[in-house]
Amino acid sequence: MRRRSLFTTLLAGACLSGSWSRALLAADWLGSPALPDVTLLDQHGQSWRLAEVFAERLVAVGFMFTACTTLCPPQTALMRETYRRLRGEPGLDGLRVVSITVDPYGDGPEQLRAYAERFQLPESDWLLLTGEADDIGRVLRAFEVRSTNLSEHPPLLWLGDTRRGRWTRTSSLNPPQTVVELLRELAA
Repeated sequence: MRRRSLFTTLLAGACLSGSWSRALLAADWLGSPALPDVTLLDQHGQSWRLAEVFAERLVAVGFMFTACTTLCPPQTALMRETYRRLRGEPGLDGLRVVSITVDPYGDGPEQLRAYAERFQLPESDWLLLTGEADDIGRVLRAFEVRSTNLSEHPPLLWLGDTRRGRWTRTSSLNPPQTVVELLRELAA
């Protein structure tokens, strides 16, 4: 466990310094994932149909769980900084960030709200979502998140322009500037 924490710290440091290889950059442009017709709950207990969450906008979709001590804290901090950098940027300032739990049994709205407060996530346009285990499983499969162990979920970040049906995948541990550049390309 200690070795994994050290590796994660070193990996996050490399990403923050921008000294990572092209391997963490985006995949080619993809079509829209086949989103299931499910209803999830946000950090305030509000119900959202998944189609509503992504309707006609630029989105960044990541995967986390509130008890995570390895990938989730650095990826959340990196995405928060990315979001901060995009504020006021024409064409990108309407970005909706969506963090979907991989632990629907442990993460209810209350836990998600505490996580949002702990990481000082913006109230507007950042949704943390949970739901029934079957529904979360369907969402994770749609986004190709496959892991049998919570602590080993992949550091995936999906970026999408749902108005145009254009998506890409990248690492959630990329430095904010890399994600900003990918979003600019996506929205162009």
